[in-house]
Amino acid sequence: MSPARRYDQVRNKSLVFVVLMVACASLSACGEERSQKNDAIVVGIGTNPTQLDPRLSQDAISSKVQRFIFSRLISQDHEGRIVLELAERWERPT
Repeated sequence: MSPARRYDQVRNKSLVFVVLMVACASLSACGEERSQKNDAIVVGIGTNPTQLDPRLSQDAISSKVQRFIFSRLISQDHEGRIVLELAERWERPT
């Protein structure tokens, strides 16, 4: 098989794949519209937390679930700056 023919086959298969993906994406948008507003948050995790008491938990899954349940006084943003959560102010002693 010549390189030009091989290129044409790969291009045609790629084009078919792209068309199918666009068709699937457009069909997924045609689902039934929900009339009810649901205020629930659904989070998928791989396993159940072993402990929900922040004083006793030591595994990563429990810590992740606790972050959704409990608020902290302060936290850090992605640049390491202090961000207030439940605390109303933050003072540094001089």
